[in-house]
Amino acid sequence: MIAASIIIDTRRITKKGYPLKIRVHDFINSHRYIPLKVYQQEKSNKIIKTSFLIQREFELDKEIEFCNKNGFNLEQSLEVFKNGIPELNDLESKILILEIELNQLKQKRNTTSFKEFYDIYIKERIDDKKAIDVTIVGLGKFIKFIQSLGYTSESFKINDIDYELLKDYKSYCLNNNTSIHTFKSYLSHLRFFFKEAQKRKSLFIKSDNPFDNFVVNVNKNKVERSIDIKDFKEFINLKFENNNQGKRFQQVVDLLKFQFLIGGHDFIELSNLKWSDLKDNRIRFYRFKNKHRGGGVLVDNFLHPLALEIIEKYGDKSNERIFSFIPEKLLNNNSNVGYLTNVVTGRIKKILILYNCDFKVRTKYIRYTFRTIGGNLMINQMVLEKIMGHSNNSISMGYQGATPYEIQDAEHLKIIDAVFKK
Repeated sequence: MIAASIIIDTRRITKKGYPLKIRVHDFINSHRYIPLKVYQQEKSNKIIKTSFLIQREFELDKEIEFCNKNGFNLEQSLEVFKNGIPELNDLESKILILEIELNQLKQKRNTTSFKEFYDIYIKERIDDKKAIDVTIVGLGKFIKFIQSLGYTSESFKINDIDYELLKDYKSYCLNNNTSIHTFKSYLSHLRFFFKEAQKRKSLFIKSDNPFDNFVVNVNKNKVERSIDIKDFKEFINLKFENNNQGKRFQQVVDLLKFQFLIGGHDFIELSNLKWSDLKDNRIRFYRFKNKHRGGGVLVDNFLHPLALEIIEKYGDKSNERIFSFIPEKLLNNNSNVGYLTNVVTGRIKKILILYNCDFKVRTKYIRYTFRTIGGNLMINQMVLEKIMGHSNNSISMGYQGATPYEIQDAEHLKIIDAVFKK
């Protein structure tokens, strides 16, 4: 038996408002949605009736009766709800039903689920020694999206990815605090996943590519990612209550301070720092970036007393890694990405909300902030790049000798003092 009704999808909002859809289910399979391309500005479970909606509900009742009278299944009914009841005689109606059933039989061989190929895809990347952490995060976002529609990764079919679904996916992401740049990254992982599935003839993936005409426009205006020095000072000097939540908040703030103090390095570096990287009040490590290509840039910076205090406070001397509570960043392990996304970013967002901070803070912003302050202080470009672990392959740099610690450390201290000196 088929049931259907018009609903308002309050889970996401577009520029036109909240989308109205027909929700269809047969009490056995997962429900499905048909967009009406009509929107409502008001966020309410109550639909504001227009003449179009009144007429559509009238037609919908007839379509439901037609589908149940002819014993249509979910997929057959969707065709009727999309195209209306055909005005045919009995013979033509039978032909229509047979054609629909034929299409259903053809689609039965195209039932490769998202999960089925996902497992294959991830295993192949591991076997090929390719990074999987960002792939898992990118495809994981799409899995959360289809779950919001009532599917599971096992029930959702790869062939169900179409232009309209991608539009809904974009709205879902942007309305859940995902930037357009991050969404483009998620989409690229999904696109590559789909193309890889298409190459396998045994999976019977449709030949048309729904991504071809799906264009994501990005505002090319420069995005400000550094934190204003006044706001950064306010953030690192926040006072928290002496309870479990306050201690967790303080730990996150201290880790961001540590990022800045050691030269504006990415949060990912903190997970790999070892006690053996410390010597004579200096920290010496190879940046994780580009390690899969043979090795990152060597960083050799002095340790400010405030950085040493943070090491003393959170360092685990029973483990070779200093901050052992952060999952170790391995090339084919997404545990660190999950910690960063779910724990650190989540706590930062809570802090900003609870303490009424009207600015943004991200772990990545620390690097931009360090670079911006260094530039404003007119720090020598070569020295600044050395502190931050940038590689400089210009011809002139090939003639440049090593920078003495005294010069590098003095410039490093200027940047630190701009924020921490009272």
